[in-house]
Amino acid sequence: MVGIVSIDIEPGGSATPVGYIGICEVSAEGVGQPALIRFRSPLCQDPWEDWVAACEDYLDMVHSTRSTTERERLQNRWDVSDDVEQHNRLFGFSPIPDPFPQAEYRRPEPEPFAQVWPQLALRLAGKIITAYNASYDQAALDGLLQATHLPMANFRWLDGRAVARNYKYWVGQYGSPTEKLWRELFDWEDYSEGDTEYRGERLQDVTLRLELFTGEQARLRALAHREWGIGNKALLRDAAEDAWANAEIIAAALRSEGLPVTTDGIDILDAVIVDPDPTVYPAHQTHLASIEPIDPVCAQFLTTRAQAQVDRCISRICGIHLSPNQWTEVYAVWESAARWLMRLVGVSELEQASALAAEADRLIQASHSVLVCHQRGKVYADALWCWLEANRKQLAFHGLTDEEIKAQINRLCADEEQDRAQRRRRKRTH
Repeated sequence: MVGIVSIDIEPGGSATPVGYIGICEVSAEGVGQPALIRFRSPLCQDPWEDWVAACEDYLDMVHSTRSTTERERLQNRWDVSDDVEQHNRLFGFSPIPDPFPQAEYRRPEPEPFAQVWPQLALRLAGKIITAYNASYDQAALDGLLQATHLPMANFRWLDGRAVARNYKYWVGQYGSPTEKLWRELFDWEDYSEGDTEYRGERLQDVTLRLELFTGEQARLRALAHREWGIGNKALLRDAAEDAWANAEIIAAALRSEGLPVTTDGIDILDAVIVDPDPTVYPAHQTHLASIEPIDPVCAQFLTTRAQAQVDRCISRICGIHLSPNQWTEVYAVWESAARWLMRLVGVSELEQASALAAEADRLIQASHSVLVCHQRGKVYADALWCWLEANRKQLAFHGLTDEEIKAQINRLCADEEQDRAQRRRRKRTH
């Protein structure tokens, strides 16, 4: 059974010597407890003491502009541990018992990334790595490894944001639940965290739509962020919570499809993101069809998906008039899906042709249902061509020669001409 690890990387920078990696595992038992790894960022070359002194100078400057009361409040903003009950209400499930006993620059200097990474790399080895907007975290990790002259990591990545987009975890009545909450709490003040292009797509918006926080928890966290400066975002406080929220997204997606936490399950989830929905549009699911499942639950999922694609092609053919070119396109999808289905249910190559011929009966019936609705003109001519072509495909599956197929098609044309005459007579009598 494969492991899935959700991570969030805050690499630090040229002016920020502290970096963070949040990790949270997803297993068959569910989402695990998140953890936060703190490290000295190799991207900042300034001495630690210089950064601490700069932070102290900045705090002194801020204090000088405030009254005594405001200064006391500012000094205490980093320490909420006095009120244990309030602290537990705010951060009860957090992996860090007391997230801000003091400002970051007052804490001890962490170990360099080069010392932290080897142990973490062992923990991540052989796992599927997922992150929200994974391209950023992948680039951040590569940058850290390059800066410390360590070998590049070769992980398989799964993008949590792409999963959330596919399952519409941010589609709702409001563009951004976080913005709505912010406006409710602070008298509709402007809230513009992040680009407006992605408003409603942020990780904390998805956590609200998945109801990872209760309404009361969300309000308390937003107030703590606004009033005390706790957390780097309104709801999710640090990299560990970002990793936890993304892990919940992956777990929710697997649950919604009934997929296990296995390699097959992740392969399917990855493919579902890019393949079309078979119940909406008849287009072949190339990525899913390439999966050879071992897990029986995944095999059943793919079988259901292939059957849905076959059914969608049939409904497309019988539900609307198609030109010969359109019918040919739908048929190509139908045949690919039908062959995929046969392979999944264990039909051998030798038996596949006869099985496809039997399955083609539905194709013929669907095409004929359109044919009998028309009596003349181009629409009838197109419907006749489609029906004859469906029969031609079935005869080819039966192994008939070209001459034999031609004779059968001529007979079907003659029978159809008689049937059409009868249909027209019945229509006149009514």
